[in-house]
Amino acid sequence: MYELIRSLNTNVALVKDTNNQQAVVMGLRVGFNKKKGDPIAAESIEKVFLLRNEESKENFLLLLRDTPLDFIKVSYDLIDHLIEEYHYPMQDYIYITLADHIFCSYQALQEGRYQRSQLPDMSEHYPIEYEMARKALAILKKEISNQFFEDEIDRIALHFLNAKGELINNRKDTDCKKAIMVAVESILTNAGYQRHQRNHNFYDRFMIHLTYLINRMYEGGFSGSTQLDFELVNYIRGRYHRAYILAIEILEQIESALQNKASQDEIIYLTIHLNKLL
Repeated sequence: MYELIRSLNTNVALVKDTNNQQAVVMGLRVGFNKKKGDPIAAESIEKVFLLRNEESKENFLLLLRDTPLDFIKVSYDLIDHLIEEYHYPMQDYIYITLADHIFCSYQALQEGRYQRSQLPDMSEHYPIEYEMARKALAILKKEISNQFFEDEIDRIALHFLNAKGELINNRKDTDCKKAIMVAVESILTNAGYQRHQRNHNFYDRFMIHLTYLINRMYEGGFSGSTQLDFELVNYIRGRYHRAYILAIEILEQIESALQNKASQDEIIYLTIHLNKLL
């Protein structure tokens, strides 16, 4: 049994269980004509999205604002399935970034502006991530659209590599985190990267990525990091040189503030995010 915190729409509600664990639940008319504190019967719920902390809640609600619920559900289900099948540890933000990527790719396909991936084939270096990505694409073709191109495998595999790592307890010094985020935003502003109507989705996703990066470094580092292939690193560094230089500056700012070193692979992930802001 769940207790309603608030209805997000007729079929989606923010709830808490008997242990005060918050979750977003989905079901036909699950939030209809209900008020705070009303019970939500388990049999009326089709899907539960657990929220481990306040940050997970904020990020989910941000995603829900911009992404149709069916895309969120498919993304969450395939991630949970792959984590269980491959025992592959991923950080929580994969739910946000992958769902956002899938919806953006779908929109680009529908609007005729999809650009094929130019990432080199890294399947030999990362066979598990590519096998997972192939299964993810098969699910997307079945559940959403058979128009998705095979090059989505490269992109999805990179999302898995990006998010690989042990799940952590997100205790953090809020003031420290905010100070770092302010410093990073100042760097972005000075470099001409500002949030506006055309890039607000990419900007917000970048900030989500930064938040999880800072939390992880605050908690002690990158014990689960993956070393990316040299060819891939060189390709991204050369193709997105401007974003790459800015990524170095941002990562150095975070490392200096936390007195901790991130994996150098993180420069590549930051570069990809920053390039989207252009």
